[in-house]
Amino acid sequence: MAPEYVVRGQLTEKADVYSFGVLVTEVISGKRNKFCSQDSVFILHKVWNHYDADKLCDAVDPAIEDNFREKASRLLQIGLLCVQASAETRPSMSTVVKWLTEESHEIPEPTQPPFLNPSSSLEGSQSISVAPCNSQPESYSQSSGSGNSLTQSIIEPR
Repeated sequence: MAPEYVVRGQLTEKADVYSFGVLVTEVISGKRNKFCSQDSVFILHKVWNHYDADKLCDAVDPAIEDNFREKASRLLQIGLLCVQASAETRPSMSTVVKWLTEESHEIPEPTQPPFLNPSSSLEGSQSISVAPCNSQPESYSQSSGSGNSLTQSIIEPR
């Protein structure tokens, strides 16, 4: 989910751009963006680390043939641009389509995306903490409510 939706509940077309970026990253890397992974490092974080080390080709799914790795790396860079922390810095989908269809267009350098990673505390970047899977907030108790004036909703499937 886009950070602005998670934090403020704002749903915009740029939230769709963010989702597209996550999808592209998952497809090209061959890995899902799991919120319940054993290593608790999300795919966006891994791809960003490869990009930052100038080894984006290493993030490409090994099943992709060598002659397509450079194009796949380009797609990962587009995916990183789509998952920028600020909705204003994300490209429009029409710009993304131009990048995808016309290889002559120069793709700008992305900045570090937000990481939804409970184990990372990145200074200077927007970071959103989420609880690990199958956990409940510490203040949650079956018999009593929280000790503050905030209400808490526990959503359970039917």
